[in-house]
Amino acid sequence: MSEQDLRDVARATAFYHRVEQTGQRVAEALTGLARVSLKVGDQAEQRRAAAQLRRMSQLASNHAEKADLLFRVAECQFGLQGPGNEGLDALAEAVDLSPDLTRAMALVEAAHVPEAELARVMPVYEKVARASSDEHVLLDFYERRAALPGARSEDVRDGVELAVSLGGGARAEKLLERAVALARGVPGGLRDAIWAILDLVRRLRGRGDFTGVTRILEDTREAWPNPRLAPVVREMARAAAEHSESAPAAARLFEHLRTLHPLDREVWEPLLHLYAGLGNQAALESLVRELVEKLMARSDRNAARMAWAKFLMGDSKTEDAAATVLREILAEEPGHPEGLMLLADLHERRGEMSRAVAILSEALAGGEGAATGAGRVSLAQRFGDLAKKIDPSEAKKVYRQVLAAPIPDAAARRSLQLSLLDLLSGKDELAERAALSEEILAGESEAEAAARALDLAEMRTHLHDDAGTRRALELGRSRCPDSADLFRCLSTYYSDRELWPELVELLSREAARVGEVGKASSLLHRAAHIQRDKLRDEAGAARSLRQAMEAAPGDIETLRELTASLASSGDMAAARSVVTDALAGSTQEMRADLLRLRAELVAAGGDEAAAVADMEEALTLGAQDLVEPLSQSLAHIAERATAAGDLQAARAATLRLAELVRSHGDEAQSDQILFRWIDANPTDREVLQVMRIRFEAAERWEAAVSVWSRLAQVEEGEAKAEAVLAMANACEKIGRGADAIPWLKDALHQLPGQAKLLARLAQLLQASGDTIEAAELQIHMAEGEADEGERYRLLIRAAGALLVGGAFPAAVQALEKASPLRPAERAARTLLIDAYIGMGDLERGSDVLAELLVESKTMRAEELAVLYQRQARLAAAKGDSEGQLYALKKALDTDRKSVAIATEVADLAEAAGDDELAMRALRVVTANPIKDAKACAVAYLRQARIAHKSHDKARAIIFVKRALQEDPDLAEAKALLDELK
Repeated sequence: MSEQDLRDVARATAFYHRVEQTGQRVAEALTGLARVSLKVGDQAEQRRAAAQLRRMSQLASNHAEKADLLFRVAECQFGLQGPGNEGLDALAEAVDLSPDLTRAMALVEAAHVPEAELARVMPVYEKVARASSDEHVLLDFYERRAALPGARSEDVRDGVELAVSLGGGARAEKLLERAVALARGVPGGLRDAIWAILDLVRRLRGRGDFTGVTRILEDTREAWPNPRLAPVVREMARAAAEHSESAPAAARLFEHLRTLHPLDREVWEPLLHLYAGLGNQAALESLVRELVEKLMARSDRNAARMAWAKFLMGDSKTEDAAATVLREILAEEPGHPEGLMLLADLHERRGEMSRAVAILSEALAGGEGAATGAGRVSLAQRFGDLAKKIDPSEAKKVYRQVLAAPIPDAAARRSLQLSLLDLLSGKDELAERAALSEEILAGESEAEAAARALDLAEMRTHLHDDAGTRRALELGRSRCPDSADLFRCLSTYYSDRELWPELVELLSREAARVGEVGKASSLLHRAAHIQRDKLRDEAGAARSLRQAMEAAPGDIETLRELTASLASSGDMAAARSVVTDALAGSTQEMRADLLRLRAELVAAGGDEAAAVADMEEALTLGAQDLVEPLSQSLAHIAERATAAGDLQAARAATLRLAELVRSHGDEAQSDQILFRWIDANPTDREVLQVMRIRFEAAERWEAAVSVWSRLAQVEEGEAKAEAVLAMANACEKIGRGADAIPWLKDALHQLPGQAKLLARLAQLLQASGDTIEAAELQIHMAEGEADEGERYRLLIRAAGALLVGGAFPAAVQALEKASPLRPAERAARTLLIDAYIGMGDLERGSDVLAELLVESKTMRAEELAVLYQRQARLAAAKGDSEGQLYALKKALDTDRKSVAIATEVADLAEAAGDDELAMRALRVVTANPIKDAKACAVAYLRQARIAHKSHDKARAIIFVKRALQEDPDLAEAKALLDELK
């Protein structure tokens, strides 16, 4: 109590000595003496305590006692100046005897071992880490070991594998970068670090960081010849080239690859495109020139020239140069189709149509290279597009010549056909146009096929080709069965020519195609009439009407026609069967009665599932009296399914039963059905989720809390975390957020460090008033936070809560961690002064204040005033009232708008009898532009009292009236005014 609560080191030292002399709890007394000696700098006493504890450990009766004493020896030794091997040795012995991870880690961290000395701690750290069951601790060891000078890339591999298994992608990346860096520092080391290079670049690519990929690969170029790495470099270069933002990086990779493979088309060709895309004319021109000189294959040389020509054509100023390059291509490969068409495009762009046509015509007249086959088709298409603007007849001639030869590419052939069709407009060309349209129609589909078929049918009619008309309509129908116009024209064609079987087939297919019941039934009726009246086929008519019944089961007229057709065909049994089985013709009330009857019959026969199906349907028709028997049947099905071990069927019946009961108003009974199921099947997540959805949708948060608590018991991992978080939300809805705190804590035992759980627990603890524990959680969250800014904010927030709660040492620890994260910010250091004052460490508080005041020239007035206010508090804590008042006056002079500082000055000045200073400070309060009426009224009242004390009645009355103007209900002001009157 003296040490921790009263912070009286001298008394604590005396008490610890007395405990040591009693011979009881000596180890704790010696540890306490070492701790308080550290605070006063008594190194001799620390060493004595450590030596005594060491002797006690040698006499210990068991491992547990000896381990505890050795831990205490290590704590004492770590408190001495310098890290020292003795503390580490003691800690190592203790860990060997008892791998107490929490205790060992606390001692290691408290030692504040410098980076240069970290290697001496590593053996102990490794023991602790490997003894722990927490793999995160072992990963931390691997990271620390990798950061040491002299580490090897192979030492990092275990850390990478562990980080990946723990889902720490960012930590794994950092370790991989370290492995690569270590390998680069050793001659030939990259050969053994290929694994790290490959893993790192794939990770960087996975998040789209091609700049990072390029950096790593460029730094490891000496390893590119490795057969495992070489294909990856190419793959990364190709992938980077697909994104505009990483195109420069891709270009650099391909440039490096060219030094290894200068004539590899898979390297230089993408580089050409990258240079063109980046607008790097000089690099593109240089590369093209080199390739043209060195490449052996004509096609490769022309591919390079073509890239250069396309680039030059992008600018009107370089079109002449582009034309020159294209002519070079054609000089070496006269039938080069792309070169020919680009050159023709260039002439067309300049308005030189004749030259463009001449170039393509000459190519088509020749037969070299690509001017045959697919290339010839492309040239012909382009020639036709140009020629029809000048001489349509010449264009038709070319199209016919090309189409006369086989063209494997169906799309290319169709394009040529359409171009020719567009030019065939003369009456003497109608037959040719019809033949060409029919050929095109064979490859058409949907709306285009319908329009073309109708147009073709009209042409065939004009040509008096009846067979051709039928062929056009039937072909169009096969290509576009959804066309209403084609159906109408084809049905008219069949009807006009009395092609009754064909018309029946058409009507039947149309009925099967249409989705609308009325249309399908009408079509089938029409087909049946034709079969009965025109074809005398009663059996066929019955088949069509059966289909109509299937399309419209409730159509009484169809039922009558069907029975008539069946009777006419002599099949009376089938007619009776149709009437008996088809319930579509009954009214809703009749259907419900029939279904109820059938349910009774099948239930009596033991088929309760079929009975339930009938009752469910009847229920939808309004048979509310079936709720009770349906509920009983569902309950029986669930019972039997449970007894048979068919939980899926039992669950389905139970859920339906609960829904049925709920939909008919008995919500409590519905809940009981579901909860009874869960009591019997506590791990049934499916039913729990159904309950959760229902309760949340109805905003029944009490029930939702119960369901979430059950889910939290059965779920594991992240699902458990989500369940507990959802339960916390539901608890808050009913004003019992604190009820979720134990659940959150339990979840954190299974999922330590889970960020969402920690944040939610801290929030609820804060809301329930447990600010200290909430702050401790925020500190824990900060330790696991990767983002420095967020870590800083968490620590500051936690420190503020700790200061309010009076936990000053913990606040100091939080603020000392926060300060280095944002050294340029002063908020943490300012709060640190308050923490030191709170724990009575005035010297350290003064040191921090002095350090901050050095930066005063860069501070705003408000910030500097706050520091002077802290200076006043330090003076007050030291009993220096004069210094306190002096510092507060400086604060007020620095910030004349601070009501808080002014009020504090006024209080202290009045207490010291300095009425003039008090009046000056109170004027700051009343003059503040942001007025607080009550605070302003009190300030005027205090001025009135000071004036009254000075026997200045007139001023006193003025001030007290102003006070009442601000707050008419201020009783003390009213009393003083009465006294003054």
